[in-house]
Amino acid sequence: ETTFDQLQQIGATYLQQQYSLSGTGVIVCILDSGFNKEIPSIQRNRIQLEHDFINDDDDVTNDDKENQDLQNNQEKHGTATSSILGGYDPDYPFYGSAYNVTFLFGKTEIVAEEITAEEDNWVDGIQWCENNGADILSSSLGYNKFYKYSEKDGHHAKTSIAVDKYVKKGLLVVLSAGNGHKDKEGIATPADANLALTVGAVTYEGEVTDFSSRGPTYDGRIKPEVAAMGYYDTVALTNGLYGTMSGTSFSCPLIAGVCALLLEAHPDWSPFDVRTALMMTASQHSHPDNDRGWGIVNGTAALFYNFPNDPPDNHGDCKSDKHCDCDDEYFGPYCATEKVPCTEFCVGGLCEESKCTCPTNFFTGTICTHNVEINNNDNFELLILVLCIALLLLFIISLIYLFCIHRL
Repeated sequence: ETTFDQLQQIGATYLQQQYSLSGTGVIVCILDSGFNKEIPSIQRNRIQLEHDFINDDDDVTNDDKENQDLQNNQEKHGTATSSILGGYDPDYPFYGSAYNVTFLFGKTEIVAEEITAEEDNWVDGIQWCENNGADILSSSLGYNKFYKYSEKDGHHAKTSIAVDKYVKKGLLVVLSAGNGHKDKEGIATPADANLALTVGAVTYEGEVTDFSSRGPTYDGRIKPEVAAMGYYDTVALTNGLYGTMSGTSFSCPLIAGVCALLLEAHPDWSPFDVRTALMMTASQHSHPDNDRGWGIVNGTAALFYNFPNDPPDNHGDCKSDKHCDCDDEYFGPYCATEKVPCTEFCVGGLCEESKCTCPTNFFTGTICTHNVEINNNDNFELLILVLCIALLLLFIISLIYLFCIHRL
């Protein structure tokens, strides 16, 4: 179990070794469930500030008020995500993608339950990050339970709205796409936000994982933007040892770390610059899709990305800071990508030309309107139900017929 594969795939190892980049001077805020600050890979002197938005105190470790049976779980997720981004333990050896960043730790997520107060905590958290000078926010939290697919357009979830607000203020926001593909949940919120750098998960070989959430968003934007390894990643555990975990929760901080390396090298870059450089140099930037977005990140290529002197404004108005205000039907770098809206979530199908092409094991039609695959058992049960309804109708018609005959 080493960190080499997960770093090498996205070019972080090369940036660290050949260009001596480590995230020095870059402030990264992480909003998560809690953090163990005693593990070897997280040095306390790199934690600039911390706040617990659940219990309203300044201790992000497990709290006495919390269920002690959940002690390991409450700290587990945040410990893992922070370590894969900024961990450093040369004795193991263990290296995060930006192992010398300065941390802000915000505790917003309640492991034991899923309630709307967590969204409020997250919104308070992102404001706290920006107020305290964070350059990057990395958060591997999502809120699928509270929103229908028709609300996943970047304009409904309070967390998604907050993302766009603070990106425009100068905060680069890197989010996990979610792990809901098996359950046909679509992209999570706040990862549906227009200006988020949303990250999907692939294997080391580059295959998209079966759990990594996919777009499009309800308004037709490709999600995620980029991808990184999120399958058996090496992370720090709360007991001070190291293990492996899988999920977009871990591909996200890997990319947030690469963003920190880029900002160390280019401190004048805006969030839009970093986002554009990563997307336009990723592995499939010429043909993005809803599996990997613009592709697997290439940190070295992004470092040397040449921004055009006169940014093309294909379908929008590109500003001097390289941010473009796109026409309603376009999005992405330089407004070059056309939205492909589907009026229903394209479950298990392919959204093309505003229609959803369904595979044969789904109900057919221009839109895949059913969230559940139809297997043989489902077909049998459906047939029985139809027969029962038909027999019931026949019985009612017979009664009406007999009644009419009797009256005659």
